[in-house]
Amino acid sequence: MRKLVTSILCATAALCVVGFAQAAEKPVLISNDCADAPYKPAEILIACADAGLRFEASEWTRWDAGGARASGEFFYRDCASLVPAYKCHHFSHDPATVKLYRPRFCSTKGRRFFTRLRLSDPAASDSNLRSITLTYVCRYVS
Repeated sequence: MRKLVTSILCATAALCVVGFAQAAEKPVLISNDCADAPYKPAEILIACADAGLRFEASEWTRWDAGGARASGEFFYRDCASLVPAYKCHHFSHDPATVKLYRPRFCSTKGRRFFTRLRLSDPAASDSNLRSITLTYVCRYVS
């Protein structure tokens, strides 16, 4: 009986190690309730309810197991503060960067996903848009 239990434990551990190793070989993805698990996405919605905030990547300069970085354009609504977002149809855009970091293994999908995004747009007219940090969790992975 002891040999059987030991064999089962060793086999289970080996499967877990092999499963994690295979998942680690796949590229790390980014996913949230707006996106569908893309690898090097061309566009990232920052506010998905109305797509009023979005980043369009022109170049991914890094994408590896530890992090990712892109440069591109950040688009945002640009109206007076008293104008409600749904009535604001004027958009501005600035050069910006996005950094993806803190990769975590998502067991429900069997692979790693970046769980943090930091957008930097030092030229944004609204100081609240100059630095945006988002957190993603496994339950949002599509």
